[in-house]
Amino acid sequence: LLGFPIKYYMFARLGPRPVPVAPTIPSTIFAVFELCFAVIGPTIIAAAVAERVTIYGFLVFIFTWHVCIYCPVAFITWNKNGWLNTNDVQDFSGGVVTNQLAAITILVVDRYLDWKAAPKRAPAAPQNKAALLFSALAFWFLSFGLNAGKAYAANAVASQSVVNTIAAVFISIFIGYLWQEFFGEEFSVTELTNSILLGLIASTPSSGYVTVGGSFVITIITVLVVRLVAKFILKEGENGQAYSFVTLYGVGGIISFIFTGLICYAFVNGKNGLTHGFDGSADVIRYHTATVLTLWSTAPIAVAICAYLCDLFVPLSKAEQAGSDFAPTPIGPFRPESVILNTADIYRQSSQIPAKENTPDN
Repeated sequence: LLGFPIKYYMFARLGPRPVPVAPTIPSTIFAVFELCFAVIGPTIIAAAVAERVTIYGFLVFIFTWHVCIYCPVAFITWNKNGWLNTNDVQDFSGGVVTNQLAAITILVVDRYLDWKAAPKRAPAAPQNKAALLFSALAFWFLSFGLNAGKAYAANAVASQSVVNTIAAVFISIFIGYLWQEFFGEEFSVTELTNSILLGLIASTPSSGYVTVGGSFVITIITVLVVRLVAKFILKEGENGQAYSFVTLYGVGGIISFIFTGLICYAFVNGKNGLTHGFDGSADVIRYHTATVLTLWSTAPIAVAICAYLCDLFVPLSKAEQAGSDFAPTPIGPFRPESVILNTADIYRQSSQIPAKENTPDN
């Protein structure tokens, strides 16, 4: 909402006029729509580290992360003059900006919190499976608007994105069911949720660049690679456990983004990938590979620096004072003297206050 302070502070110079990247819609709608992607990344990160961080420390960190890390990555990916955009990188709805960047941030922040000895919950099966499934279905419903909206018009690319979003999730569920049957395991609600999320992650970078067949291929490869890595390398998904965010958005994000560069089609949108017969180009897959290598070698350093500097001023880890949202740090102006009381504490204290006696003066 603050916008770029020099030109777009508090939505200045925005209104009914469109911006070059979205010539068919008002610039205010474009800005609010792009805000959705800026919210999804922090939501994924918060879900992964919520029980390990203090609320104020996390808010300061995520604000700094958004300004210093997310915005530059989003600019070079989606702006028409961005470095990745001008080098044939095909990322329709956030394979780099949302999925991989969130996975990198979770991985680095988790390691930083381990270093700070923050409390860590042991992996366990989800308790409220109905809420888990509802959340996955709600995210699927939301993804129709996110993927189709990236076309910035009611056109063929938007409709293709909707069809691909449906196709990717359904084929992911089917492959997940066959996987569980092959290993003689139950296809539980947790596995259904894993399948829905894998389908959405597979469709994120590719939905506006491929046909339905291409979406099937990208999703099948993404699902199989993620499940192989999770089962045989990371030992995840056992005893009804959900896959970790890094496995889903990191491994899945990389595979789907790489294969988007192989299978994209110019007659749908963007450029031709390597698989497009004699008209195919190896440039897209080369740039996609270079993007993954560059992002995963530089972004972790930036996230680690961001977490460390924010932790100096506002405590990020819950390690020092268990159960409190405030923990001491070596330096920093943020030093509240008391902790936030929960409802039970407030009620207990209020019940101990003697009631006033009714006197004529009262």
